Amino acid sequence: MLMKVRKIINEFDPLGLLPYAPPDEYEGEIRGIILFLEDNKGCDLAVLANQIFETFKRTLGVDAFRKSIEDCRQVAYKILSR
Repeated sequence: MLMKVRKIINEFDPLGLLPYAPPDEYEGEIRGIILFLEDNKGCDLAVLANQIFETFKRTLGVDAFRKSIEDCRQVAYKILSR
């Protein structure tokens, strides 16, 4: 699960940092999403999308995190369907 979520979030790269930043740039957010999934087995797409959105908004700040809930829904879909 960790590798799958890490790959998807790193592809998402909400700040566009990964060409220049360390590969563990989003590790805190990734681990938070995994913990959420473990605590909320069977959560649906909308719930996971909202969790991803709120996680990044909280950790990166509203000024830096410019992705939409729809962007996060696409990430959630990839996580739940792979």
